[in-house]
Amino acid sequence: MQVKTGQVVSDGSALVFNATSHDGHRPRQGYRGDADLFAVYAPTPPTGQVYVLDVNEVGETRVWIRLTPAKNNQQIGVRRAQHYLLSAWAARQVAGSPSEIAPG
Repeated sequence: MQVKTGQVVSDGSALVFNATSHDGHRPRQGYRGDADLFAVYAPTPPTGQVYVLDVNEVGETRVWIRLTPAKNNQQIGVRRAQHYLLSAWAARQVAGSPSEIAPG
């Protein structure tokens, strides 16, 4: 598991985090093959929550998680934050379906 800190965008609609590591000396490196999950902490209100995402189910640069519905009501391809909450991830583990996420 790779722990990341997410930032809430200025309008509060989404949480974003880098899905890469960067030490300033080498090119950015992704985590595929090195970690299975991202645990993303969002210390800034309105969240204060931890979100868990499978490394192989997100892009390899920046990842966006929607905190509020999209203004254009887009549902397809939108990562809704409540589906990635630590509590939702834990419930899926108990239920035996770790990678299944209910649609938006």
